[in-house]
Amino acid sequence: MEKTLTADLNSAYSYPGVSSRVKALFTNTVVMVVFMLLCSTLFSQFESVADEARVIAIVFIFLLYDSLFTSFTWACGTTSWLHNRQI
Repeated sequence: MEKTLTADLNSAYSYPGVSSRVKALFTNTVVMVVFMLLCSTLFSQFESVADEARVIAIVFIFLLYDSLFTSFTWACGTTSWLHNRQI
């Protein structure tokens, strides 16, 4: 029974190759750098920026972008190359 289940699961999905994953990694890295540049530009427009705002920006960029956007398929690289599963 287990072999049949495993065979059925493997045939149901078409996983992306290494090149697609590298493309997605590169795209998401570029998006994160753009977010950092936007935050830096935005913060430089003000005389003083609260530390809380800086912390929120860092948490969003480094902790929430990849985990939240990938889980909801909003991440640029994920949407473009990684979600080519066929069910």
